[in-house]
Amino acid sequence: MHAGAVSSESAKRQHTGTRITVTVPKGDYEQVCRMAKSKKVSNAWIIRDAVEKYIQADTPLFAVKELR
Repeated sequence: MHAGAVSSESAKRQHTGTRITVTVPKGDYEQVCRMAKSKKVSNAWIIRDAVEKYIQADTPLFAVKELR
């Protein structure tokens, strides 16, 4: 497989998320990079994990989800 080819496995995966862009202070970015390297994950994984934990901490245990 050549360098820009997409494997059939990754082509089958469907992304269900929504992309966002954020700007963070340089020190925070560097810390995210260190954490990702030590955990052997991507920077994006660290951010997704942090967002999930932030939302869980801010959401009551038995919250009723609004119908959209």
